[in-house]
Amino acid sequence: MSKHYDLIAIGGGSGGLAVAEQAAKYGRRVAIVEADRIGGTCVNAGCVPKKVMWYAANLAHAVDDAAGFGVPARRGATDWGRLVAAREDYIAGI
Repeated sequence: MSKHYDLIAIGGGSGGLAVAEQAAKYGRRVAIVEADRIGGTCVNAGCVPKKVMWYAANLAHAVDDAAGFGVPARRGATDWGRLVAAREDYIAGI
């Protein structure tokens, strides 16, 4: 059985998804070929996970600096398992 596509996007990252979506809007038959998870490196292993970790670090620094601004706050130990789970949940929601 042969299949015909007007466009085959290689990679399910932001570029591949964007071009496939636009082609589909124009009535083209499209396929996306992705070796791993849709979203590509940025969403699954690069930009987004890094930004979630950066956000958590920023919160920790804000708590550490709070007393200098008259806000009483103390930070406990970081629960790395919970942070990683929150990061993965965030990514899964994209």
